[in-house]
Amino acid sequence: MSEAVDSLMNGLFKLIIAYARLTRPPAPLLMGLAVFMGQVAALGGLPEPGLMLAPVAASMLMTASSFVFNDAVDYEIDVVNRPGAPLPSGMASRRGATVFSILLFTAGFALSLQTNVQSLIMLNTMYALSILYSLRLKATGLLGNIVVALCVSASFIYGSLTATGRVNPVVLKITWISFFINLGREVVQSIQDMEGDRVKQVRSVAIAYGPETAARLGSLFTILGLTLGPLLFLNHEAGYYGLFSQTFALILIPEAGLAYSIIQLLKNPTPKNASTFLKRFNLLTIIILLILASEFARSAITG
Repeated sequence: MSEAVDSLMNGLFKLIIAYARLTRPPAPLLMGLAVFMGQVAALGGLPEPGLMLAPVAASMLMTASSFVFNDAVDYEIDVVNRPGAPLPSGMASRRGATVFSILLFTAGFALSLQTNVQSLIMLNTMYALSILYSLRLKATGLLGNIVVALCVSASFIYGSLTATGRVNPVVLKITWISFFINLGREVVQSIQDMEGDRVKQVRSVAIAYGPETAARLGSLFTILGLTLGPLLFLNHEAGYYGLFSQTFALILIPEAGLAYSIIQLLKNPTPKNASTFLKRFNLLTIIILLILASEFARSAITG
């Protein structure tokens, strides 16, 4: 009896882990952090918990829903590119993933109703675009990459809208930086996913124009974002050639790591090297985002 219970509990635990993996936990967490940053930048201070919780949770739930739905749609691609993922490995079912995605969306939508009209429209429009990407736009290649970068970057604007109903100028700058960096990432990912993308005839940049072109284009977008990033934190009061802020200096450290990763990718743009680049990219962009978040929080607390 005890063994049967242990087996049941073990199976249930594995099932929970499998469905949790479908949500790509770091992605919803980062989206929630971006929404919070958008609120802080718009308010010039920390938001009240009542203002913060619903938008942050709604964005996280809808992001998780879009990732789960994407995996259900991309099953054939993931059989090739990610055979150990929950769906290809059989740890979770496509039907179960679809139901899970709907439940996550329903919870996120319910929370989004607590925000203002502008925010409600924006969040649900971005969600609709993410679903359209999974169903149709991914196959278009670069257009699909642009849509993904837009949906990710719009989280800052969403945060600003939930806080004030307006788009703060600083938030707009951060959105552009995020857009180009994420667009670069998406283009580079097309190198990593070439084999699986061919299965569903995806016209990715890497397949349509070759991995070398994808590496150059992805690097160009990433470098553009990296160049814009530190400029946001120049000490303008000291003039263009004046002293840089502490945040400027801190951001240069992970950006140097990204620059090194770009150089390595350009030397040999293979799927394996693209995968290495993306792992470094994800880690370093998380560090940059945390630096920005800490700067916003510090500025808000000190006034």
